[in-house]
Amino acid sequence: MSARTVETYWEDGVWKSRHRGADWHFAYGGSRDQALILGQAAARNHDAEHVIIEPGDIAEHGDTLQLME
Repeated sequence: MSARTVETYWEDGVWKSRHRGADWHFAYGGSRDQALILGQAAARNHDAEHVIIEPGDIAEHGDTLQLME
């Protein structure tokens, strides 16, 4: 796993994205697909891994749009 990780996660009925370990999110709201695109772009820009955390579990991780299908 990359030392730098971007997490896209579902919390309080809203999709959010943040850098792992951060107390704040850099993206908030929108559909799941929109949240994944923003999280993947941020991960690419920071040479980081993108992890998607579904309600209750880590369901997928990676850096390609194929995971959204």
